[in-house]
Amino acid sequence: VLLAVTGTAQVFSEQLLVGPDPPKVVVQAPPMMELGKREKASILFTNPLPTKMSDVTLTVECDELLEKDIEYVIGSVEGGATFTFPLTLTGLALGLHQLVVGVESDSVELATGEAEIEVVKKLDEAPDIGGVAAPPIQVTKVNLNSAKNRSEHHTLQYDTPTFVVRRGQKFTVTLTSAKVLPEGTKLVSRASFALKPVSQTRYTRKPSSFEVDAVATVISGARKEISVDLWTPGTTPIGRYEMTLTLGTGSDVTVVHDDIMLIVLFNPWSKEDTCCYGGESSHLEEYVLSNKGMIWVGSSRSNYGRPWQFAQFQSDSLQVLLYMLDKMKISCRGDPIMVTRELSALVNSQDDNGILVGNWSGDYSGGTSPLSWTGSMAILSEYNETKHPVKYGQCWVFSGVQTTLLRCAGLASRSVTNFSSAHDTNFNRAVDKYFDQEGNVTAQDSICQHHY
Repeated sequence: VLLAVTGTAQVFSEQLLVGPDPPKVVVQAPPMMELGKREKASILFTNPLPTKMSDVTLTVECDELLEKDIEYVIGSVEGGATFTFPLTLTGLALGLHQLVVGVESDSVELATGEAEIEVVKKLDEAPDIGGVAAPPIQVTKVNLNSAKNRSEHHTLQYDTPTFVVRRGQKFTVTLTSAKVLPEGTKLVSRASFALKPVSQTRYTRKPSSFEVDAVATVISGARKEISVDLWTPGTTPIGRYEMTLTLGTGSDVTVVHDDIMLIVLFNPWSKEDTCCYGGESSHLEEYVLSNKGMIWVGSSRSNYGRPWQFAQFQSDSLQVLLYMLDKMKISCRGDPIMVTRELSALVNSQDDNGILVGNWSGDYSGGTSPLSWTGSMAILSEYNETKHPVKYGQCWVFSGVQTTLLRCAGLASRSVTNFSSAHDTNFNRAVDKYFDQEGNVTAQDSICQHHY
């Protein structure tokens, strides 16, 4: 088990204040080791800037884990590069010790990091914490704190009993132990996430999973409560997962729960997510959370807004999104650009048995006229029930359904109308007309009254 600690950045030079993110120090070390034994560890320093850092020095301090303090001149670190420093730790004294790491440039501190490491007599023994031997852990209850976590993740509106979170953001689970544990006890915890498709496709046959370290602390000895802070990386492929949570002291690790189902979505509020919205955060109230809006129709000279119910939080919308995600490569599901492109194709019935059948003929027998739709809910409900393309749709209907699925996935989106929209058939960025010798038009690029 590795313990990752991200340091906090301070002002490090007048020239580097515009960096997109603070420099980061990550300490990778075992959380526990035996007295007198040696263990391998490593320190990772990442330069988040596009420019090179010069005269960088690394210091490592801990009398109980190092035979002497370390000062190492890194020199220069290229923009965006990560420098890895290997080191060997020695358990010199029993107890809980802090390994402190500092990175400096020209005597100005860039970032710090630290890791807590417990030195025990033997690894197969439960450690003494505050003079009290930690008993074996048996968990009797798991509380996902669903209302609180979903409120903080902006997922409370989804009409589903399944736990819904957004990637790149912490969520906290509370466990109840069968026995009293010393308050403040730090426990070893880890969570594994296995992708659970709602349908079997050529992309979901191969299992996909990942693991993260968790922070577990006894928050109330009397109530036997253990708080576990969890998160999913900001690049996690979105979809439905089954989470397995382990908890323990030293080598005594227990599987707490192995069938916690949750749905992970994009997070436009988090800087850890590549889809983080760069504009005013208030815009997300409309572009992600608003379930109704207007789609503009008509012509460039005379147009008006057509009300549309997006219904992105309805159960059918979420189920169709999960079904469509299973039609994508797992590697695409973590990329907001690729998910947008894939959904754009899958909204059309011509791609992999998609959602809507387009019809511009004026004959809508055997289906519903595109003019009759007032929102996405009825369309997605029918598709979720039958898994067959719904008849019929035109430009604004495709746009409304696409916006629903994108907002459901957590991507900031809205329907945009382009009036007098020409089709550049020969890709010369011009609207062409062709004439015969008498001046009669023989052919021309088509111009749609409006397009979405």
